[in-house]
Amino acid sequence: MTWRDVTGFRARRILSSQRITVPGAALESGSVVAMDGALKRMAGMTRYLTIDYDDEVLLALGMTPDEFAKEAKTLVAVKLYEMGRLSTGAAAELANLSKPLFLNRLVAYSVDTFNISEDELRSDVASARRHL
Repeated sequence: MTWRDVTGFRARRILSSQRITVPGAALESGSVVAMDGALKRMAGMTRYLTIDYDDEVLLALGMTPDEFAKEAKTLVAVKLYEMGRLSTGAAAELANLSKPLFLNRLVAYSVDTFNISEDELRSDVASARRHL
């Protein structure tokens, strides 16, 4: 993957090669073919991530390029949430999903929806018992 800034533009997948673009990263030089400023929502610029893959990946997964792009974007958000690097809200936004739908995806990928340590859980249980 090549990281490079793309100032204020939205890029679409290139039809001549199997690539997907994902908001939140950057594009490889020369891979932008269609632009529209629709994704610029935050104060900073929108970035894109390009992933190269063969048709064999699509065949193995039984997906279209668009389905694979959405799945890859969701998987990145799920993994970053699982690692504790993004909150559920931030991860849901990265995946372009509502928070309830993102939480549903976490269950589908067998990722705990609430990450708390054993000590935090014991503390919460003790606190709840005091309030009964």
